[in-house]
Amino acid sequence: MSTRTPNDLEMRLAATRMLARLSHIYRDAVPWREIDKGFAFRGNRIRFASRAGGIFKPVQMDRVLSISTVVPRPGRGVQYADQVAGGGKDGMWFYDMRDRNPAHHQNQWLKTARGEGLPLIYLRGLAPAVYLPLFPVYVTDWDANADRVRVILGLECTTRNDLVAPDLMVDPLPRYTYRHMQARMHVARFRVDVLKAYRGTCALSGLAQPQLVDAVSIAPMRRPVKPLTLRRASACPGSTMRPLTPICSASIPTGAYMFPDNWIPARPGIRSSAV
Repeated sequence: MSTRTPNDLEMRLAATRMLARLSHIYRDAVPWREIDKGFAFRGNRIRFASRAGGIFKPVQMDRVLSISTVVPRPGRGVQYADQVAGGGKDGMWFYDMRDRNPAHHQNQWLKTARGEGLPLIYLRGLAPAVYLPLFPVYVTDWDANADRVRVILGLECTTRNDLVAPDLMVDPLPRYTYRHMQARMHVARFRVDVLKAYRGTCALSGLAQPQLVDAVSIAPMRRPVKPLTLRRASACPGSTMRPLTPICSASIPTGAYMFPDNWIPARPGIRSSAV
């Protein structure tokens, strides 16, 4: 077995700091075009991941750096169970091996990651070509008979001193980190749906800058809105969510005002376009 790349942990932390910055800019819904740019480390450009496969090791490293789960584009079938399955009550979830073949070299990378307790990056798909970056995740079980591994999410960190060793991730900590991840996924995915419905445009000002627009509840939500079923206000009577810039959302006291059910954004391009 090869030795770990010198500065392996520093590379991982540099990667996660860049991803943390991207998560902040894109409200946890980072587009692939940004992820594909990679990150800088001591004069080199290192990739986060590859579209060719979900288990990725950069050429500059001797160990796996990231795993990813994609959301298929419309019309494409689901290839792996982790594309649709959630986690368990214990805070762990399953990740399918490449080609469901334990002998595949990429699956062996995961076996090494488990043995060495490597902190990995997990790019969780929210929509086609949109991801929620998570760090660190650890491989806790490598099951050759089931052709899958179990992974656990550690406490978020960007420095060496804040890393929690995987053997210290005991109940109830895994359940807490998993619930936190699920909450971030729900908020980020719903924002993606809202912005898609309004084409990344603020419903009040008409500002078409998606990075400056959030999904804002303009009335208390009595029940969760089902993902992937959102339409414009005119097609979804009773919807309480609108894409608004911070300035516009601050002008509407939450719960004190609700747009009419048939309210449509004033921007002609949106009014005349089907979603």
